[in-house]
Amino acid sequence: MRIDLPPDLEAIVDDLVGSGRYTDPIDVARAALALLDDEFAHFRALQREIEIGAGSPAIERPVRDVFADVKRRGREELAARRAAE
Repeated sequence: MRIDLPPDLEAIVDDLVGSGRYTDPIDVARAALALLDDEFAHFRALQREIEIGAGSPAIERPVRDVFADVKRRGREELAARRAAE
């Protein structure tokens, strides 16, 4: 398979290879596709959670508590991603 990139994306690939972080454009593409696959998996998991929640009875919780939980979980997930890098 051959993919022609627009100049701006090609420059990004060249910079990444030039930095020594990746050995060649194939490594850049492989890493990018792995990240994209992770994002899709996360999105699918979120969709399943929404579907489960949509079928659940309503829970009376103050909105501020819901948002506090969302922020806490987001911070935990971000910390875990950063630790994995």
